[in-house]
Amino acid sequence: MNKLVATLCSLLLSTTIACASDDQEQRPTHLKIIAGKKNNDKLSEMPEGIEYLSQFTTLTAVDVDTEDLEDLEKIQSLFSMLSKHTNLHDLKIEFNIPLLNPKSSDVDEILLEKLEQLALALPNFSSLLALDMNLNMINRLNTTINTVSESVRFGKMAKVLASNLPPKLEKLSLGWNLSFPTKHLQSMISDLPFTLRKLNLRHHCVDNSMLEILSQFTNLEALELRYFEQRKILNPEPTKPNYTMLGSTIFSLPNLQELSLHLDPNRESPFPYPLYSNFKELTEKLPRDLKRLKIYYHAVLNECLTPDGSAFLALPGKLEVLSLNSILPKHNINNSEPLESPFDALTQVLSPNLRELAIKNPLSHICLQGERSNLNDYLISKFPTSLQKLTLHACWITKSRASAVGKALNNYLPNLETLLLSDSLLMDSAQILIKEMRSNTTLTKLDIKFPTREDITPLIDEVKNCLEENLTLQMVTFSLLGEQIPVSLVQLERNRKRNQTLTRLADHQVYPTVFL
Repeated sequence: MNKLVATLCSLLLSTTIACASDDQEQRPTHLKIIAGKKNNDKLSEMPEGIEYLSQFTTLTAVDVDTEDLEDLEKIQSLFSMLSKHTNLHDLKIEFNIPLLNPKSSDVDEILLEKLEQLALALPNFSSLLALDMNLNMINRLNTTINTVSESVRFGKMAKVLASNLPPKLEKLSLGWNLSFPTKHLQSMISDLPFTLRKLNLRHHCVDNSMLEILSQFTNLEALELRYFEQRKILNPEPTKPNYTMLGSTIFSLPNLQELSLHLDPNRESPFPYPLYSNFKELTEKLPRDLKRLKIYYHAVLNECLTPDGSAFLALPGKLEVLSLNSILPKHNINNSEPLESPFDALTQVLSPNLRELAIKNPLSHICLQGERSNLNDYLISKFPTSLQKLTLHACWITKSRASAVGKALNNYLPNLETLLLSDSLLMDSAQILIKEMRSNTTLTKLDIKFPTREDITPLIDEVKNCLEENLTLQMVTFSLLGEQIPVSLVQLERNRKRNQTLTRLADHQVYPTVFL
């Protein structure tokens, strides 16, 4: 009976693939467009040129990469054609200038002209709901604007873009590796439509003057921003950061479900970076119904924020995703005694509904010298059983603890599907850990990045032995000092085929690509 069911399922899956493939070829909803000098030789394949795009009448999402295209007339025609697609809701645009030795003025002129063409076309995208603009100046020695005159020109163009955005726009991401003077960035933000539900300003340094403006975006459900870095060349008189004000602004957004906050210390500022004492003022103001929280402290070397554990008590209790980058508690939750391990405090405040947990601990020198930042089986037993993805960076697993940690992962995290370990163990510890994965029945992906370069052959052999019993592990990747080594084994392919489901197959789509 089981064999018959398996055969029928196999036939159904094959039919679904064929139908989906045929339907995508005839009526694609997603399209990637790559336009640049590198693709000029492919124009003969499409004699209609940009007019070729008119046949895709069902497009709802388009990803455009202009690469090194400098033909402004072609860019204008491309945007004009795309704006005619009345069902287009999602647009992603990459402006890349991959010049080896660009003259700054030439690069800036090209970017400004491309932005101008986009600004002119934007009002015609009447149905657009999501816009993702990435403006990348590749291989430039300094990826921020270096002069006040440059920044003013780009700032004015940013304001024009903001004022021309479609009025119904709900999602906006500005991935620009450029910095504007405060007044121009403030002006740009004030011109954004208040209908936005998702706003990504990660690459722009938001300061106190912009917080009041952000508080007016009451429809926001997801926000990513960088606070607070000011460069002297753009802001000769930087103001002191105010984390109570930042927290109050975030708290004033009643629909916020997702927050990604980048805290970037300014080495040029005359003010000390006061997060050690003020981190609690920020966490106390976070919305109680927040579901996803990511806080990044962009430190240098091994610097880490270590506020008292009491600051973590104020974390929202309904979090499903929590990521802490270079932020760990220094003292216990209820007293000022130093912790044996920073994880002790975290385990006391983690939401029982947490699905994803990511911790980056830069104190690797401590990890190698003692137990203070080590990960052990007791701490894992305190993690929420709801965890599906666990990412740990420099959270050391010693050889003596590796077996117990592996057993704890199996016994205490019954829903764990993805485990990512970076600079957290050496090769001998990894072998012991993988050996314990034989009896694991939930893990599908294992990714380990090692801080040293060693012979990986014994580790591959251990994976093979593990897969003799483990039928769920489908992807294993090792990295040695940044060099990624995917593990290709017939047993992994066997597990992938065995664990495929109709749901995952339906979610997997291959979109056509057009070269212009």
